[in-house]
Amino acid sequence: MTASQSNQLVTSFAVATVNTLFVDYSFKYGSAYAIGQLRIISDGTTAEFVDDRTETASTSDITFSVDVSAGSVRLLYTNAHLTQDATLSYVLKRWLTQ
Repeated sequence: MTASQSNQLVTSFAVATVNTLFVDYSFKYGSAYAIGQLRIISDGTTAEFVDDRTETASTSDITFSVDVSAGSVRLLYTNAHLTQDATLSYVLKRWLTQ
């Protein structure tokens, strides 16, 4: 996750086929490590999420957000630090809730 970037795409899916996601993630940010789970749900117009994170030191410069754009639910990140990149790893489960 590149430093000094806002609303950068992590992944996206067509909301007609995917509107429910669980994303288990970890990242390294300088000497800090974080692990967490994002729970994402969309009604096709808006998207909501919860970020449940545990960290070894502050990783507050790294934030996630979600939206719906051009028919896709998107997971985005922002890295507010001016110079420190972070390395993200994740696995996800996704499905359509009807």
